[in-house]
Amino acid sequence: MGTWLLMAYFANGTEGLTYQEQYCFRCEHFEQRPGEGAEGCPIWDAHLLFAYELCNEKEHPGKVILDMLIPEREHTFSNGITYVVPAECTLFKLKQEPLCEPSA
Repeated sequence: MGTWLLMAYFANGTEGLTYQEQYCFRCEHFEQRPGEGAEGCPIWDAHLLFAYELCNEKEHPGKVILDMLIPEREHTFSNGITYVVPAECTLFKLKQEPLCEPSA
């Protein structure tokens, strides 16, 4: 099957929010958007807009791109059950938090 298994597909809002908390909210690329008053990321937006529509497509260029951005991986739990979960975004870069707040 190669390096990329499947694109990440989030079955519900809880699964999506859990992923965002694990990766997106901690990533350098998840930032304030000019003029929108909200934080976000184009990779997350692309998955929200197209993953449901493209999840069953095999060769669609849009699916191939989503596969590369947030692939899926198998995870085996301690009870032996294996489940496919979204893997780390390929562009994830941990935010570097300042060691201390600048004094006023």
